[in-house]
Amino acid sequence: MNSPLIGQTVTSKSKSNLALSFFCLPKEQRWAMTVFYAFCRVIDDIADSTVLSTHEKKEGILFWKKELEKIYSSVPSSPLGKELSQVVHKWNLPQEILQEIILGVEMDIEKRRYKNFDELSLYCYRVAGAVGLVSIEIFGCRHALSKDYALALGTAFQLTNILRDVPKDASFGRIYFPLDELEIHGISEEDILTLRWSPKIRDFFRLQYFRAKHYFAKSSKLIHPLDKPKLLAAEIMSSVYKAILEKIKTKRFDVFHHSIRLNKAQKLASILKVLFKHAFVPDSTLPSGPPKKIVILGGGFSGVSAALELISLGHEVILLESKSKLGGRAGSFLEPQTKQIIDTGQHIMMGCYHHTLEFVEKIGISSKLLWIDPLKLSFVSEKGSSVLEAGNLPAPFHLLVALLRYSELSVSDWFKAFFSSFLLCFMKSPLKENQSPIG
Repeated sequence: MNSPLIGQTVTSKSKSNLALSFFCLPKEQRWAMTVFYAFCRVIDDIADSTVLSTHEKKEGILFWKKELEKIYSSVPSSPLGKELSQVVHKWNLPQEILQEIILGVEMDIEKRRYKNFDELSLYCYRVAGAVGLVSIEIFGCRHALSKDYALALGTAFQLTNILRDVPKDASFGRIYFPLDELEIHGISEEDILTLRWSPKIRDFFRLQYFRAKHYFAKSSKLIHPLDKPKLLAAEIMSSVYKAILEKIKTKRFDVFHHSIRLNKAQKLASILKVLFKHAFVPDSTLPSGPPKKIVILGGGFSGVSAALELISLGHEVILLESKSKLGGRAGSFLEPQTKQIIDTGQHIMMGCYHHTLEFVEKIGISSKLLWIDPLKLSFVSEKGSSVLEAGNLPAPFHLLVALLRYSELSVSDWFKAFFSSFLLCFMKSPLKENQSPIG
Protein backbone atom coordinates (compact mmCIF):
# COMPACT_ATOMS: atom_id res chain seq x y z
CA MET A 1 0.00 0.00 0.00
CA ASN A 2 2.83 2.39 0.79
CA SER A 3 4.75 2.02 -2.47
CA PRO A 4 3.56 4.95 -4.58
CA LEU A 5 5.40 3.95 -7.75
CA ILE A 6 3.44 6.15 -10.17
CA GLY A 7 2.73 8.89 -7.64
CA GLN A 8 6.36 9.09 -6.54
CA THR A 9 7.62 9.20 -10.12
CA VAL A 10 5.24 11.99 -11.18
CA THR A 11 5.88 14.06 -8.05
CA SER A 12 9.66 13.69 -8.24
CA LYS A 13 9.75 14.81 -11.86
CA SER A 14 7.64 17.89 -11.15
CA LYS A 15 10.23 19.56 -8.87
CA SER A 16 7.32 21.49 -7.40
CA ASN A 17 7.57 24.04 -4.60
CA LEU A 18 4.58 22.35 -2.98
CA ALA A 19 6.08 18.87 -3.05
CA LEU A 20 9.26 20.34 -1.54
CA SER A 21 7.59 20.44 1.87
CA PHE A 22 6.56 16.78 2.07
CA PHE A 23 9.88 15.75 3.69
CA CYS A 24 8.66 16.89 7.12
CA LEU A 25 5.56 14.67 7.09
CA PRO A 26 5.26 11.26 8.79
CA LYS A 27 5.65 8.33 6.39
CA GLU A 28 1.94 7.61 5.87
CA GLN A 29 1.07 11.24 5.27
CA ARG A 30 4.07 11.74 2.99
CA TRP A 31 2.90 8.80 0.88
CA ALA A 32 -0.65 10.16 0.72
CA MET A 33 0.40 13.69 -0.22
CA THR A 34 2.78 12.34 -2.86
CA VAL A 35 -0.01 10.37 -4.52
CA PHE A 36 -2.53 13.21 -4.19
CA TYR A 37 -0.08 15.72 -5.64
CA ALA A 38 0.67 13.37 -8.55
CA PHE A 39 -3.06 13.28 -9.33
CA CYS A 40 -3.17 17.11 -9.34
CA ARG A 41 -0.04 17.27 -11.48
CA VAL A 42 -1.32 14.81 -14.08
CA ILE A 43 -4.64 16.55 -14.68
CA ASP A 44 -2.95 19.96 -14.70
CA ASP A 45 -0.45 18.77 -17.30
CA ILE A 46 -3.34 17.73 -19.52
CA ALA A 47 -4.72 21.28 -19.52
CA ASP A 48 -1.29 22.86 -20.06
CA SER A 49 -0.14 20.45 -22.78
CA THR A 50 1.27 22.06 -25.90
CA VAL A 51 0.83 18.91 -28.01
CA LEU A 52 -2.74 17.86 -27.18
CA SER A 53 -5.66 19.38 -29.06
CA THR A 54 -8.54 20.96 -27.14
CA HIS A 55 -10.62 17.86 -27.88
CA GLU A 56 -7.87 15.57 -26.58
CA LYS A 57 -7.53 17.67 -23.44
CA LYS A 58 -11.25 17.39 -22.76
CA GLU A 59 -11.07 13.64 -23.32
CA GLY A 60 -8.19 13.42 -20.85
CA ILE A 61 -10.13 15.34 -18.20
CA LEU A 62 -13.22 13.22 -18.88
CA PHE A 63 -11.17 10.08 -18.23
CA TRP A 64 -10.22 11.37 -14.77
CA LYS A 65 -13.80 12.36 -14.00
CA LYS A 66 -14.81 8.74 -14.67
CA GLU A 67 -11.77 7.44 -12.82
CA LEU A 68 -12.78 9.49 -9.79
CA GLU A 69 -16.30 8.05 -9.91
CA LYS A 70 -14.81 4.53 -10.01
CA ILE A 71 -12.74 5.28 -6.91
CA TYR A 72 -15.96 5.81 -4.95
CA SER A 73 -18.13 3.17 -6.64
CA SER A 74 -15.95 0.35 -8.00
CA VAL A 75 -12.30 -0.05 -9.02
CA PRO A 76 -10.29 2.55 -11.02
CA SER A 77 -8.48 1.37 -14.14
CA SER A 78 -5.22 3.33 -14.06
CA PRO A 79 -2.23 2.65 -11.76
CA LEU A 80 -2.36 6.21 -10.38
CA GLY A 81 -6.12 5.91 -9.93
CA LYS A 82 -5.61 2.77 -7.85
CA GLU A 83 -3.02 4.52 -5.68
CA LEU A 84 -5.32 7.50 -5.25
CA SER A 85 -8.15 5.13 -4.29
CA GLN A 86 -6.08 3.88 -1.35
CA VAL A 87 -5.49 7.46 -0.18
CA VAL A 88 -9.16 8.41 -0.59
CA HIS A 89 -10.44 5.51 1.48
CA LYS A 90 -7.74 5.66 4.15
CA TRP A 91 -8.33 9.37 4.81
CA ASN A 92 -12.03 9.38 3.91
CA LEU A 93 -11.60 12.23 1.42
CA PRO A 94 -14.85 13.82 0.18
CA GLN A 95 -15.58 13.13 -3.47
CA GLU A 96 -17.00 16.60 -4.14
CA ILE A 97 -13.73 18.32 -3.22
CA LEU A 98 -11.72 16.16 -5.63
CA GLN A 99 -14.35 16.88 -8.27
CA GLU A 100 -13.87 20.61 -7.68
CA ILE A 101 -10.16 20.24 -8.47
CA ILE A 102 -10.98 18.59 -11.80
CA LEU A 103 -13.53 21.34 -12.57
CA GLY A 104 -10.82 23.92 -11.85
CA VAL A 105 -8.41 22.32 -14.29
CA GLU A 106 -11.24 22.09 -16.81
CA MET A 107 -11.63 25.88 -16.54
CA ASP A 108 -8.07 26.21 -17.87
CA ILE A 109 -9.22 24.51 -21.05
CA GLU A 110 -12.54 26.26 -21.55
CA LYS A 111 -12.21 29.65 -19.83
CA ARG A 112 -9.55 32.19 -20.78
CA ARG A 113 -10.98 35.38 -19.22
CA TYR A 114 -12.42 36.40 -15.85
CA LYS A 115 -14.83 39.33 -15.68
CA ASN A 116 -14.21 40.18 -12.04
CA PHE A 117 -12.54 38.96 -8.88
CA ASP A 118 -15.60 36.91 -7.90
CA GLU A 119 -15.10 34.76 -11.00
CA LEU A 120 -11.39 34.52 -10.33
CA SER A 121 -12.06 33.56 -6.71
CA LEU A 122 -14.07 30.54 -7.87
CA TYR A 123 -11.14 29.46 -10.03
CA CYS A 124 -8.71 29.94 -7.12
CA TYR A 125 -10.99 27.88 -4.88
CA ARG A 126 -11.11 24.99 -7.31
CA VAL A 127 -7.46 24.75 -8.33
CA ALA A 128 -5.89 25.76 -5.00
CA GLY A 129 -8.40 26.08 -2.16
CA ALA A 130 -9.81 22.60 -2.76
CA VAL A 131 -6.26 21.23 -2.84
CA GLY A 132 -5.77 22.81 0.57
CA LEU A 133 -8.96 21.27 1.91
CA VAL A 134 -7.78 17.80 0.88
CA SER A 135 -4.33 18.47 2.33
CA ILE A 136 -5.57 19.41 5.81
CA GLU A 137 -7.57 16.16 5.89
CA ILE A 138 -4.37 14.22 5.23
CA PHE A 139 -2.47 16.37 7.75
CA GLY A 140 -5.05 15.42 10.37
CA CYS A 141 -6.39 18.91 11.12
CA ARG A 142 -9.63 18.88 13.07
CA HIS A 143 -10.47 22.48 13.97
CA ALA A 144 -13.03 24.23 11.73
CA LEU A 145 -10.74 27.27 11.45
CA SER A 146 -8.23 25.18 9.53
CA LYS A 147 -10.61 24.98 6.57
CA ASP A 148 -10.64 28.77 6.33
CA TYR A 149 -6.84 28.67 6.65
CA ALA A 150 -6.60 26.24 3.72
CA LEU A 151 -8.85 28.39 1.53
CA ALA A 152 -6.99 31.63 2.31
CA LEU A 153 -3.58 30.06 1.78
CA GLY A 154 -4.72 28.39 -1.44
CA THR A 155 -5.87 31.75 -2.78
CA ALA A 156 -2.53 33.30 -1.81
CA PHE A 157 -0.66 30.53 -3.65
CA GLN A 158 -2.75 30.89 -6.79
CA LEU A 159 -2.56 34.70 -6.88
CA THR A 160 1.22 34.38 -6.58
CA ASN A 161 1.25 31.84 -9.41
CA ILE A 162 -0.89 34.12 -11.58
CA LEU A 163 1.43 37.09 -11.07
CA ARG A 164 4.58 35.02 -11.60
CA ASP A 165 3.33 33.14 -14.66
CA VAL A 166 1.90 35.95 -16.81
CA PRO A 167 4.20 35.18 -19.78
CA LYS A 168 3.41 31.46 -19.66
CA ASP A 169 -0.34 32.03 -19.41
CA ALA A 170 -0.22 34.64 -22.18
CA SER A 171 1.33 32.01 -24.46
CA PHE A 172 -1.86 29.97 -23.95
CA GLY A 173 -4.01 33.04 -24.58
CA ARG A 174 -5.08 33.15 -20.94
CA ILE A 175 -5.54 36.23 -18.77
CA TYR A 176 -6.22 35.56 -15.11
CA PHE A 177 -6.50 39.18 -14.01
CA PRO A 178 -10.07 40.49 -13.57
CA LEU A 179 -11.04 42.32 -16.75
CA ASP A 180 -12.93 45.04 -14.88
CA GLU A 181 -9.75 45.87 -12.94
CA LEU A 182 -7.65 45.96 -16.11
CA GLU A 183 -10.15 48.40 -17.62
CA ILE A 184 -10.02 50.69 -14.59
CA HIS A 185 -6.23 50.88 -14.96
CA GLY A 186 -6.38 51.50 -18.70
CA ILE A 187 -4.76 48.17 -19.58
CA SER A 188 -5.94 46.25 -22.63
CA GLU A 189 -5.98 42.49 -23.09
CA GLU A 190 -3.45 42.98 -25.88
CA ASP A 191 -1.07 44.68 -23.41
CA ILE A 192 -1.03 41.48 -21.34
CA LEU A 193 -0.96 38.97 -24.19
CA THR A 194 1.89 40.74 -26.00
CA LEU A 195 3.74 41.49 -22.74
CA ARG A 196 3.77 45.22 -23.48
CA TRP A 197 5.45 46.64 -20.38
CA SER A 198 4.47 50.08 -19.07
CA PRO A 199 4.33 52.05 -15.79
CA LYS A 200 0.58 51.46 -15.49
CA ILE A 201 1.14 47.69 -15.70
CA ARG A 202 3.76 47.98 -12.96
CA ASP A 203 1.23 49.85 -10.81
CA PHE A 204 -1.42 47.22 -11.53
CA PHE A 205 0.92 44.34 -10.69
CA ARG A 206 1.84 46.11 -7.47
CA LEU A 207 -1.83 45.98 -6.45
CA GLN A 208 -1.95 42.25 -7.27
CA TYR A 209 1.10 41.81 -5.06
CA PHE A 210 -0.71 43.49 -2.15
CA ARG A 211 -3.76 41.30 -2.75
CA ALA A 212 -1.69 38.10 -2.55
CA LYS A 213 0.11 39.41 0.52
CA HIS A 214 -3.26 40.02 2.18
CA TYR A 215 -4.28 36.39 1.75
CA PHE A 216 -0.97 35.15 3.15
CA ALA A 217 -1.49 37.32 6.22
CA LYS A 218 -5.11 36.22 6.48
CA SER A 219 -4.08 32.56 6.48
CA SER A 220 -1.59 33.21 9.30
CA LYS A 221 -4.37 34.62 11.46
CA LEU A 222 -6.44 31.49 10.84
CA ILE A 223 -3.96 29.03 12.35
CA HIS A 224 -5.54 27.39 15.37
CA PRO A 225 -3.04 26.45 18.12
CA LEU A 226 -4.37 22.87 18.27
CA ASP A 227 -3.71 22.33 14.56
CA LYS A 228 -0.49 24.34 14.31
CA PRO A 229 1.85 21.31 14.69
CA LYS A 230 0.01 19.58 11.85
CA LEU A 231 0.46 22.53 9.49
CA LEU A 232 4.27 22.48 9.34
CA ALA A 233 4.32 21.30 5.71
CA ALA A 234 1.73 23.93 4.74
CA GLU A 235 3.73 26.67 6.45
CA ILE A 236 6.88 25.58 4.62
CA MET A 237 4.94 25.87 1.34
CA SER A 238 3.74 29.28 2.48
CA SER A 239 7.26 30.47 3.29
CA VAL A 240 8.55 29.43 -0.14
CA TYR A 241 5.68 31.13 -1.93
CA LYS A 242 6.07 34.29 0.13
CA ALA A 243 9.69 34.38 -0.97
CA ILE A 244 8.56 34.10 -4.59
CA LEU A 245 6.13 36.97 -4.09
CA GLU A 246 8.81 39.15 -2.51
CA LYS A 247 11.21 38.34 -5.34
CA ILE A 248 8.59 39.68 -7.76
CA LYS A 249 8.67 42.88 -5.74
CA THR A 250 12.48 43.09 -5.89
CA LYS A 251 12.21 42.93 -9.69
CA ARG A 252 9.86 45.91 -9.46
CA PHE A 253 7.00 43.65 -10.56
CA ASP A 254 8.45 43.24 -14.06
CA VAL A 255 7.54 39.60 -14.62
CA PHE A 256 7.54 40.23 -18.37
CA HIS A 257 11.33 40.42 -18.51
CA HIS A 258 12.40 38.47 -15.42
CA SER A 259 11.95 34.78 -14.74
CA ILE A 260 10.86 34.59 -11.11
CA ARG A 261 12.39 31.48 -9.58
CA LEU A 262 14.07 30.74 -6.27
CA ASN A 263 17.50 29.13 -6.27
CA LYS A 264 18.34 26.27 -3.89
CA ALA A 265 19.82 28.59 -1.27
CA GLN A 266 16.72 30.78 -1.24
CA LYS A 267 14.44 27.77 -0.91
CA LEU A 268 16.59 26.36 1.89
CA ALA A 269 16.47 29.69 3.73
CA SER A 270 12.67 29.73 3.48
CA ILE A 271 12.46 26.18 4.85
CA LEU A 272 14.90 26.76 7.72
CA LYS A 273 13.02 29.91 8.73
CA VAL A 274 9.85 27.89 9.28
CA LEU A 275 11.63 24.98 10.99
CA PHE A 276 13.31 27.37 13.42
CA LYS A 277 10.02 29.11 14.17
CA HIS A 278 8.26 25.77 14.62
CA ALA A 279 10.91 24.52 17.04
CA PHE A 280 11.64 27.61 19.13
CA VAL A 281 8.82 30.17 18.83
CA PRO A 282 5.97 29.57 21.32
CA ASP A 283 2.33 29.34 20.24
CA SER A 284 1.60 32.57 22.11
CA THR A 285 3.20 34.45 19.25
CA LEU A 286 0.46 33.37 16.83
CA PRO A 287 -1.64 36.26 15.49
CA SER A 288 -4.42 37.02 17.96
CA GLY A 289 -7.67 35.65 16.62
CA PRO A 290 -9.13 35.40 13.14
CA PRO A 291 -9.27 38.37 10.75
CA LYS A 292 -11.62 41.20 11.67
CA LYS A 293 -13.95 43.30 9.53
CA ILE A 294 -12.97 46.94 9.98
CA VAL A 295 -14.54 50.17 8.72
CA ILE A 296 -12.34 53.26 8.31
CA LEU A 297 -13.94 56.70 8.01
CA GLY A 298 -11.98 59.10 5.83
CA GLY A 299 -9.80 58.48 2.81
CA GLY A 300 -7.02 60.91 3.56
CA PHE A 301 -3.42 59.75 3.74
CA SER A 302 -3.92 58.54 7.30
CA GLY A 303 -7.06 56.59 6.38
CA VAL A 304 -5.56 55.02 3.27
CA SER A 305 -2.33 54.17 5.08
CA ALA A 306 -4.26 52.56 7.93
CA ALA A 307 -6.40 50.59 5.48
CA LEU A 308 -3.36 49.25 3.62
CA GLU A 309 -1.64 48.28 6.86
CA LEU A 310 -4.71 46.45 8.16
CA ILE A 311 -5.19 44.66 4.84
CA SER A 312 -1.55 43.59 4.89
CA LEU A 313 -2.25 42.08 8.33
CA GLY A 314 -5.04 39.97 6.89
CA HIS A 315 -8.10 41.97 7.98
CA GLU A 316 -11.06 42.87 5.77
CA VAL A 317 -11.34 46.64 5.43
CA ILE A 318 -14.03 48.98 4.13
CA LEU A 319 -12.82 52.55 3.52
CA LEU A 320 -15.52 55.24 3.46
CA GLU A 321 -14.82 58.63 1.86
CA SER A 322 -17.39 61.28 0.96
CA LYS A 323 -15.24 62.89 -1.74
CA SER A 324 -14.83 61.49 -5.22
CA LYS A 325 -11.06 61.06 -4.76
CA LEU A 326 -8.82 59.80 -1.99
CA GLY A 327 -5.97 61.79 -0.47
CA GLY A 328 -7.72 64.18 1.86
CA ARG A 329 -6.02 67.57 1.88
CA ALA A 330 -3.07 66.24 -0.11
CA GLY A 331 -4.30 66.45 -3.67
CA SER A 332 -4.82 68.70 -6.67
CA PHE A 333 -7.70 70.56 -8.26
CA LEU A 334 -8.38 72.54 -11.41
CA GLU A 335 -8.64 76.28 -10.69
CA PRO A 336 -11.63 77.35 -12.85
CA GLN A 337 -10.45 80.87 -13.75
CA THR A 338 -6.81 80.25 -14.62
CA LYS A 339 -7.38 76.63 -15.74
CA GLN A 340 -4.25 75.68 -13.80
CA ILE A 341 -3.87 72.56 -11.68
CA ILE A 342 -3.32 73.70 -8.10
CA ASP A 343 -1.57 71.40 -5.67
CA THR A 344 -2.72 71.21 -2.04
CA GLY A 345 -0.09 68.80 -0.76
CA GLN A 346 2.92 71.08 -0.50
CA HIS A 347 3.81 69.69 2.91
CA ILE A 348 4.67 66.41 1.19
CA MET A 349 6.79 68.04 -1.52
CA MET A 350 8.69 69.99 1.12
CA GLY A 351 10.03 66.71 2.46
CA CYS A 352 8.14 66.71 5.73
CA TYR A 353 6.44 63.62 7.11
CA HIS A 354 9.00 61.02 6.09
CA HIS A 355 6.62 58.16 6.84
CA THR A 356 4.15 59.72 4.44
CA LEU A 357 6.79 59.74 1.73
CA GLU A 358 7.54 56.08 2.48
CA PHE A 359 3.84 55.31 2.10
CA VAL A 360 3.69 57.18 -1.21
CA GLU A 361 6.62 55.11 -2.46
CA LYS A 362 5.05 51.91 -1.14
CA ILE A 363 1.83 52.33 -3.12
CA GLY A 364 3.73 53.42 -6.22
CA ILE A 365 2.55 56.99 -6.72
CA SER A 366 5.77 58.86 -6.00
CA SER A 367 6.15 59.57 -9.73
CA LYS A 368 2.94 61.60 -9.55
CA LEU A 369 4.48 64.09 -7.13
CA LEU A 370 6.06 67.28 -8.45
CA TRP A 371 9.42 67.50 -6.76
CA ILE A 372 11.13 70.87 -6.38
CA ASP A 373 14.65 70.00 -5.34
CA PRO A 374 16.25 72.13 -4.10
CA LEU A 375 13.19 74.02 -2.90
CA LYS A 376 12.92 77.37 -4.68
CA LEU A 377 9.54 79.09 -4.96
CA SER A 378 8.85 82.59 -6.26
CA PHE A 379 6.12 84.79 -4.78
CA VAL A 380 4.53 88.09 -5.70
CA SER A 381 2.74 90.25 -3.12
CA GLU A 382 2.06 93.90 -2.24
CA LYS A 383 5.66 94.16 -1.04
CA GLY A 384 6.94 93.06 -4.43
CA SER A 385 8.56 89.80 -5.52
CA SER A 386 10.39 87.40 -3.22
CA VAL A 387 11.91 83.93 -3.29
CA LEU A 388 11.63 81.10 -0.78
CA GLU A 389 14.81 79.06 -1.26
CA ALA A 390 16.03 76.24 0.99
CA GLY A 391 19.58 76.12 2.26
CA ASN A 392 22.13 73.31 2.10
CA LEU A 393 21.48 72.03 5.62
CA PRO A 394 19.89 68.84 6.94
CA ALA A 395 16.13 68.90 7.54
CA PRO A 396 14.46 70.74 9.11
CA PHE A 397 17.16 73.44 9.18
CA HIS A 398 17.09 73.69 5.36
CA LEU A 399 13.64 75.27 5.77
CA LEU A 400 14.87 77.55 8.57
CA VAL A 401 17.44 79.00 6.17
CA ALA A 402 14.71 79.47 3.57
CA LEU A 403 12.49 81.32 6.04
CA LEU A 404 15.34 83.55 7.26
CA ARG A 405 16.03 84.56 3.65
CA TYR A 406 12.39 85.14 2.90
CA SER A 407 11.78 88.91 2.83
CA GLU A 408 8.04 88.60 3.44
CA LEU A 409 8.63 87.60 7.07
CA SER A 410 9.07 89.93 10.04
CA VAL A 411 11.64 89.53 12.82
CA SER A 412 8.90 88.03 14.98
CA ASP A 413 8.13 85.47 12.26
CA TRP A 414 11.82 84.55 12.04
CA PHE A 415 11.98 83.95 15.79
CA LYS A 416 8.94 81.69 15.67
CA ALA A 417 10.44 79.72 12.78
CA PHE A 418 13.71 79.23 14.68
CA PHE A 419 11.89 78.17 17.84
CA SER A 420 9.75 75.66 15.89
CA SER A 421 12.82 74.12 14.28
CA PHE A 422 14.45 73.82 17.69
CA LEU A 423 11.41 71.98 19.08
CA LEU A 424 11.28 69.61 16.11
CA CYS A 425 14.87 68.53 16.73
CA PHE A 426 15.24 68.56 20.50
CA MET A 427 11.90 68.26 22.27
CA LYS A 428 11.61 65.10 24.39
CA SER A 429 8.22 63.95 23.05
CA PRO A 430 8.12 64.73 19.34
CA LEU A 431 4.83 64.62 17.53
CA LYS A 432 4.17 61.15 16.23
CA GLU A 433 3.36 60.52 12.58
CA ASN A 434 -0.17 59.35 13.36
CA GLN A 435 -0.78 62.66 15.14
CA SER A 436 0.12 64.71 12.09
CA PRO A 437 -2.78 66.47 10.37
CA ILE A 438 -2.24 64.79 7.01
CA GLY A 439 -5.53 62.89 6.60
